[in-house]
Amino acid sequence: MTQFLDVRTLLVMVAVIATLSAIGMASFGRRYPRFSGVAWFAVADLFLAIGMLLVATRDYAPDWLTTVVANVFSLGGLLLNAEGLRRYAGGDWPWWSRPYFLFLLLLPVTAWFTYVDPDVRIRVLAFTGCVGFTLCAIAVALHRSPAGPRLRLVQLAFGGFALWMAGRWLFTLTNAPMPSFMDAGSVHAMTILGYVVFVMTKNYGILRDSVGQALGEIEAQAHTDALTGLLNRRGLAEFAAPAIARARRQGSPFSVAILDIDHFKRINDAHGHAAGDAVLAGIAGILRSRLRASDACARLGGEEFVLLLPDTNEAQALHVADVLRERVASVEFLGVGRCTVSFGVSTRRDDADLADMLRAADRAMYAAKAAGRNLVVQA
Repeated sequence: MTQFLDVRTLLVMVAVIATLSAIGMASFGRRYPRFSGVAWFAVADLFLAIGMLLVATRDYAPDWLTTVVANVFSLGGLLLNAEGLRRYAGGDWPWWSRPYFLFLLLLPVTAWFTYVDPDVRIRVLAFTGCVGFTLCAIAVALHRSPAGPRLRLVQLAFGGFALWMAGRWLFTLTNAPMPSFMDAGSVHAMTILGYVVFVMTKNYGILRDSVGQALGEIEAQAHTDALTGLLNRRGLAEFAAPAIARARRQGSPFSVAILDIDHFKRINDAHGHAAGDAVLAGIAGILRSRLRASDACARLGGEEFVLLLPDTNEAQALHVADVLRERVASVEFLGVGRCTVSFGVSTRRDDADLADMLRAADRAMYAAKAAGRNLVVQA
């Protein structure tokens, strides 16, 4: 099998693939700088590529370059992944997840067994042990990170390669010394091939998660009002359809409340649109904090909001609206002062749909305005 797994050829292949991965990750990080840490993955892959290419020049370049410096770049490339993941995944990463102290072991051992007492096997044992510990530490730290569940594939890349390195270490320990790394055998050749799988799996996991986050944000933006963080009309409709259908099946009450900020135009005219936006965001926060998890709140546009209240009858809906009305009236908005809102409340009857309830609540809200504002009126 060894004849088909030429070590020098595999090393060059890893260097080429790692370089291409570094270019791809660097381009992605430059295009989407919001994904912190991606640039570190690019540098990590570049370091790995340099390390592998230097090893491939063994017997054609000085030992200090093809052994000592090559090992520094190869191990450094793996360690830089920890820096990238710490920034990308977030959370509090322990000190041992970035074991730079391993250089204090690897460098003297590599130098000693290259110049003083040449021994390829011990150099391989030292390097494999350092790499295996690094991979395992990163996998464990990533598992403990808040982003761990999202990055299972990346964990698998580090953890799986760590297990392979453990097996390689045991194989090297129990077998005869190697006269030359270039003729080390199929296990070591397969290890070099494993770097290809590792780099591609790791980067694919990162890119898949990044795309997933971006798509999730786009999906959220399609259903969310940018200013207040509440549902928009589309989000409201998608929440309402199954909720009303469930109320019909179960024969349970379902109420809607529409509220409008009183004299909102005066706020914008007197204090500016920035102050008006702050009032909208503040009232949205009040509404969100006082509602149940089963309820929904949306901004219909301008200064008008709507509440969807499943399993809520007329009396309960009036009480919820009145509590919220009083809460809004009690708040001093910075630079504006106190504001009031007018509510219109509607409860589902017969086969009324969302549009019917919204029209009824809207009429009730205008009745509250006509009656003096800062009121709750039942449709």
